[in-house]
Formats: sequence, structure tokens, C-alpha cells
Amino acid sequence: MNGERNVIKKGFLVKKLSAISSFPSFFLILITMCLTGSAQVLPTNFGDVTVGVEAITTAQIVSDRWTGYEEYRATITNRSSTKTHQVTLIGQNDEMRGVGPPFFELRRTVDVAPGGTATASLLKPSITQGGVIFEILIDGERQAEIVYINNSRAGAWVRQTINRLTVLASQKVIKSGLMSDPVTLQGLKDPAGNLDFTYLAYDFPPNEWSVNWLGYSGFDGVIVTAEELNAMPHGVQSALQSYLECGGALHVIGSWAVPDQWASRGEIINGLITYYVGFGVLTNMGSTAQNNPDKWMQVKRNWEAARVPSPIYPNLTAVNKEFEVVDRVGIPVRGLFILMIVFVIVIGPVNLIWLARRKKKIWMLWTVPMVSLVTCLAVTAFAFFSEGINAISRTESLTILDETSHRATTIGWTAFYSPFTPGSGLHFSYDTEVIPQLPFEMFWRSRRGIDWTNDQNLTSGGLTARVPAYFKLRKSETRRERLTLRETGDNAPSVVNGLGADIRQLWWADNTGKIYTATNIPAGAQGSLTPINIQVAGPANFLPSLYRTNNWLDSFDSLEKSPRVSLQANCYLAEIDASPFLKEGLRGARLRKARTLVYGIRNAG
Repeated sequence: MNGERNVIKKGFLVKKLSAISSFPSFFLILITMCLTGSAQVLPTNFGDVTVGVEAITTAQIVSDRWTGYEEYRATITNRSSTKTHQVTLIGQNDEMRGVGPPFFELRRTVDVAPGGTATASLLKPSITQGGVIFEILIDGERQAEIVYINNSRAGAWVRQTINRLTVLASQKVIKSGLMSDPVTLQGLKDPAGNLDFTYLAYDFPPNEWSVNWLGYSGFDGVIVTAEELNAMPHGVQSALQSYLECGGALHVIGSWAVPDQWASRGEIINGLITYYVGFGVLTNMGSTAQNNPDKWMQVKRNWEAARVPSPIYPNLTAVNKEFEVVDRVGIPVRGLFILMIVFVIVIGPVNLIWLARRKKKIWMLWTVPMVSLVTCLAVTAFAFFSEGINAISRTESLTILDETSHRATTIGWTAFYSPFTPGSGLHFSYDTEVIPQLPFEMFWRSRRGIDWTNDQNLTSGGLTARVPAYFKLRKSETRRERLTLRETGDNAPSVVNGLGADIRQLWWADNTGKIYTATNIPAGAQGSLTPINIQVAGPANFLPSLYRTNNWLDSFDSLEKSPRVSLQANCYLAEIDASPFLKEGLRGARLRKARTLVYGIRNAG
């Protein structure tokens, strides 16, 4: 409900009001205006503490996508001059309040010093549908009053025919009239002539945009002017860069100087300057005067390709077939059935015949409990020897390690299985997008909780006993790992492994595109490179096209088997049996398998 209140802007209502003369319609508009005005919720006072929560990005309100996060920003003020207060925010879906257990719970704890003000972000995955309200704990004591979301500055959604693509458009882009230009709309129409996208007319000024890239992860594209992009603080620019590197589509309007490390990774498509950054695509239109439908058609193709491919699986067995973490999913029915048959035979006919022959039927008072106890121990032993007591995990990923900018962008899968529900849940970093891969019937049955206090802690619904959990991951961060090339006098260069894990196989392309290879290089060690009679053949857009495939795992396999189809000059591909670029999700889990492919981009020359 709260999310819908800010859909219609006041300017839109005034325009409609002037065109309506009938009293029923007039009355309806007045009601809508009241609802819109009430969307600006004031902060709530709790003694010395004031709490306000503001919606920053809410892409899923009008989207059918199952990836991305909504972001809420809490501002907490402590008016006490002597006492530090510990404030815990607990976000829940308001539809279930007073009806049943919440579908989701967001939690974050913040310590606010005397006279201080703290801000904290809480992010809600799109898989958890519904509006949000916040309960407040101050120094461990639950407060009676609820904090509602202030949606007044999150902008207004401009709805089109079919809300399939969702885009974030900045203030200056909207005020320029570009999104309503007939030329723009002509390029954005689908083959049937429909405008199957919607954009958020974003009311936040550039200096107040989110510094969390996850706040943009629910959008298929972001459109800003060069002036706004240049004026953004470093944190916001870094967040948009991470969004771009993780497969997003960023479109810049106006004259803009592209960073030097990206300049050599572009081409012109349909007259549109296009750069391939990580797994994403950056496009630049010099000015609105250069507007034409072909360019917007290309921009829309980039929006369509920006989504993480997430098929709907019929059951957990199908997900495990895609990414196996256990040999089989479900209860070992055959073994337990045989054990139960033996139990029935022993406790029934065998027990009765034995006692009858000994003429001790009264002993049934202790033989039946004894056989039952032995059977229970046997069932426990069966479960122990078939599964053990340790949780297991599996991870496969691809990392683009851009040594020119010290950026590492990772996509991949991870999965967990545990005989017991882990007490601490699953842990991921703040900058990791975690996308559960669930059967369709589990989308609405799952109760999910995330604690953002120390990291992204999936406290409930992430992993339960004997039910495997599967996730797709995306993240981008600053890293210093690298490979160091050492030239020798005999034309046989060597390489020093600075990736932090043992390299099983390495392919290296020099300045001319000639490929060298090496195997089994321990972390920190030096290995010799051997030339092979192959030249690179990778296109500039290979990595974004790999991201857009329906099956990342198959793409990883193809990349490993045919490295020349992806490598460019001054690049390398390394296969390592570890996951140094992803945080361990389940502490203490036994690693079943880990594979990381590292696509390295080195300085030219």
C-alpha cells in the first residue's frame, strides 16, 4: 500500500483534475491526493531517540523480476547528551501484521552516541514481496509505536503498457523531456508497438543517491546526464560502477570523458558509443540533439540483457541436477523402508514366537521397548553414516580481475547442505547480491530473515536441516590480487602467482595475442610459460555475452575448454580450485567442490 501511494505525482494529479468535471471522478481524485500527501511520513520520536526510514529504491513495485534489492535508509538521532543508545530496526511485511508470522524480516542494530545521528541501510530482496513497516527496539526494549516508510522522495513510476523492464531515470533526464520525446519512444517500442518498460522518475539529487550498488540491482538500466554523473560523490560513482560491472546497463547523456581503462573496450553500434565494462554495458549519447530511434533500440537491448537469467525450477531435484551439492535430494526412502520392515518383523512375529517358545510372554513389557530403542539407534546411525554431521558446500564462479583499476567482479553459483539447521545462518558480504534458486512452489512458502548489522546474514529461511539451498551470486569490489609477468632472455617468460590460491591451469595472451600456458603454480610461486601455436580470437563483448546466457555453469565449462574464444591481448585465464573472491557462506562447512575461473585484464605493454 505504501509503495503504491507515491505512484502518482501531484503535478500529474493537477493536470488530471483540470480535465475532470464529474463529481464522482472529482471526489476520487481528492481522495488520491490525500493518500499521496500522506505518503510523506514524519520521523517517529521514542523518548531521546528519533527514527525515520526512507525508501531509496523500490524497483520491484512494478516489476516481474526475481532479482535485485529494495533499499531503505534509516536516520536515527540520539538527543541525549550523556547516554549511548542501541537501536534495532526490524522490518516486516505490513500485510501480515496481526494476521500471522511475517514473510520476511529485515534487522539491523546501530549504536548511536550522545547527541549523534547515524544512518543505516537495510535492503530487501525482491523474492520477499510486500510492503514494509518497522518495529523498533531501544536498548533491547520493544517500542509500541510502528515506524512507517517515507516514500515521498522515491519518485514516481511512469507506467506503460506492460511493466516488464524497469529503469531508473535521474532528475535532469526527466526534466529534459527526453523520456517522453516521440523519437525516444519510437525506439523503445516492442515489435507490436507497445512500450513494455517503466521508469522511475527519481527525485533524489545526485549527491543523495545510494552508495550501495545493491540498491540499483533491481533495475534493468540507469540513465543519467554527464553533468549529474560528474557531480556525484565518489561513493555513488563507485556504486554505479559496481552495478555496471555486475552486468548492469548505464546510459549517459551528454559529453562525458570515459575512464582511460575503459576506452579501449568499446565500439560504435547503431551510432551509439558502447563500452564493455566487466559484465555490463555503458553507452553514451553525446547530446539530446543526437537522439534517434536506432540508438534507443540499442539501449533497450542492453536493458533486456541486464537481468540475471533465473529460470523457475519445478522442484529441488531439478535445481540439484543443475548444480549438484548432494547425491540426492529428499529422504532416503528405500533404506528407511527396509529398516522399518525389519523392525516390524522383529518386534512382531519374531518376538512373539521367541517368547512363546520360552513361555515368557510377560517379557514383552521390556522386549518391545528394547527393540524400539535399538531401531531408533539404527535409524540414527543410518542417517549419520549416510550423511554425516558436517555441512557441505559447493561454489563455482567466474571473476573478472581488472588489474588496471584493481577491480574484481564475480558471478557464480554456491550451494549448501546441512543435516542440521545452522544456528548462525548463512553469511555473505554487504556487496554480494544473493539470489535464491527456488522451485516455484517455494517462492511464497519461504519465511526469510536478513540481519545487516555485521554483514548480510541470512538468519532464517536461508538454510534448513536436510534441505539444500542454492544461490546465484554477483559482487564487485576493489582487490589487489594480480599475476606478475617476468621476462627472461630465452623467450620463455615466467609468471608469479599472486591470486592467493593455487593455479591449476593458466592461459596467457601477450601483446601480440600469442597464447602461452602453464600448469600447477602454487600461490606465491613462479611458473614457466610455454607458448602454444594459437592466437587469441575473443571479441570485445565476449564477457557481457557470457553473462547473458541462460546457463552460467555451461558457459564456465565452455570458457575453460576453449580459452582462445574469450582471450584478448594482454589478458589471461586462470583456473583455481578455491574461491578467494567470495566470502565463505557457511562457516565450518566441508567443501565438496570449488572452482574459480579468473579472467585477468592487464595493463597494455
